[in-house]
Amino acid sequence: MDYLILLAGLCAFLLAFCAIFSVWPFERKAVQSAPKEDLGRSFDFPFRNHEEIKDLPDVYAFFIILEQGYQGDNIYSFFEDNAIKFGGKGIYHRYDIDCSQSLFSIARSNYPGTFDPKTLPSEQVKGVALFMKPKLQDDPVFAFDAMVDLMLKFQKCLGGKIKDQDKRVLDRQDFSKMRTEMIESIECA
Repeated sequence: MDYLILLAGLCAFLLAFCAIFSVWPFERKAVQSAPKEDLGRSFDFPFRNHEEIKDLPDVYAFFIILEQGYQGDNIYSFFEDNAIKFGGKGIYHRYDIDCSQSLFSIARSNYPGTFDPKTLPSEQVKGVALFMKPKLQDDPVFAFDAMVDLMLKFQKCLGGKIKDQDKRVLDRQDFSKMRTEMIESIECA
């Protein structure tokens, strides 16, 4: 009987902790569920810093722009529904499964680039900028895949055009080509 009371207390504590800190294990399944066989390689990259890879860009940056802009409440809800967390530097981040590393970050596409989660729902936002630093990732291909998946989902749910730094509109073929180049750069290093 004492064990049941202790177990019930522990469960209540864990639920309260998850609610207070918005840490729900099932929210991160989108990041965790990418099957390794879909990553286009038959091995896992060793966990290491990829700074020595010269052909790997320092940053991948993309913009999702809607001419008439987005309602802030739609962006806020999308972030909440997709385990995008507000964090350092006043921007949002997608973290890996154990929240130890930011896979990529999301900023406002125009100056100053930051968000205020308290006012975001009532704002009009021209667009968002997503970026990642592949050389600092344990698995840059996984981080890239997670970012592309989120961009395509954002575009499908909220509209807009995905563009690169040169304002060129991108599609799935462009992302596939970038991904292949990334894998080749890592394998050749």
